[in-house]
Amino acid sequence: MGAYGNNKLISLGLPVLFLLMVILSFGNTPDGWRFILMSTIVYGYTHFIVGAYFQVRGFAQRSKPTREYTVFAVIVLLSILLACIFYYLGLMLFFGGALILYFIFHGYLNEQTLFVQETENSAVPRDLFAFIGLWIGSMTLFALSHQSAFFTQTFDFLSVHLVQFYRDVVFGQIFTGITILGWVLLVCSLVYVVRALFQKTYRWWALFFLALALPGTYWSIVHGPAPYIYLYFFLLGYHFTTWIVFYARRFYRERSPQLPIFLFLHAAIILLFVGSLMPSLYLDSFSQFLFNFNIHITFSLFHITTSLMNETWFKKILDTVWPV
Repeated sequence: MGAYGNNKLISLGLPVLFLLMVILSFGNTPDGWRFILMSTIVYGYTHFIVGAYFQVRGFAQRSKPTREYTVFAVIVLLSILLACIFYYLGLMLFFGGALILYFIFHGYLNEQTLFVQETENSAVPRDLFAFIGLWIGSMTLFALSHQSAFFTQTFDFLSVHLVQFYRDVVFGQIFTGITILGWVLLVCSLVYVVRALFQKTYRWWALFFLALALPGTYWSIVHGPAPYIYLYFFLLGYHFTTWIVFYARRFYRERSPQLPIFLFLHAAIILLFVGSLMPSLYLDSFSQFLFNFNIHITFSLFHITTSLMNETWFKKILDTVWPV
């Protein structure tokens, strides 16, 4: 199957297995949604913090480290400023929704990078990746109207009637726009899958994912969207797992001294979050800070944006605007 295939099997399989276990344990209930949401936040911080640690360490190896540190810091500050503006306007729900689309773009770029590094094949199936990303993006936008997308800072989910009031009355025009955008992405995904079907190398993969997408699309349109929180965890969990597998495998293969650091940081962050929930430690305020969803999506924003600094085209822009 190869390194790339094994990576995809693990990255797709573990989030699905986790969701099935939660559904079997809690059912499709707010208690299950809360557990998934908190797990996503913890898993997300391991990705954000460990990624930032190794990225910043790598700046010292580049030709212009001062520029890299400065750009990184500016991106972080601008991300915090933008999040504060959305918070002040009371639009953090839609900030999070827009961030999902930004994250899919981030994943689209990352998937190409991973494909090239794992397969050593420069013929990247961009049309296939674009189809999958656009389709998942459309399903996620449709799912923003689901009850599991409406929760408080203490992770209490709003009632169905209150969700309907916010969706249809308070933010009616915005949700209309979200639905239209979802349809636009869905149509664009069909364009890309048709293009992928004409590429002999990846035709069967395009047919496979199309066979998965068609019933999912039918169910979302006819019976209503899937719970947002399931799509949210699957999308992020797949991405986080992909890079854990990739770097753990690379560090192990190279016998790199970075492997113990990599594993320790993941374990330490998870223990920090889980430990903050222990009643005997009386860390309620600290726990509320760690699990603050607004802070989590702010971290998401600067993580996605700072990761662009690893892209060749972004480096060329920096060399143009800041050559020295």
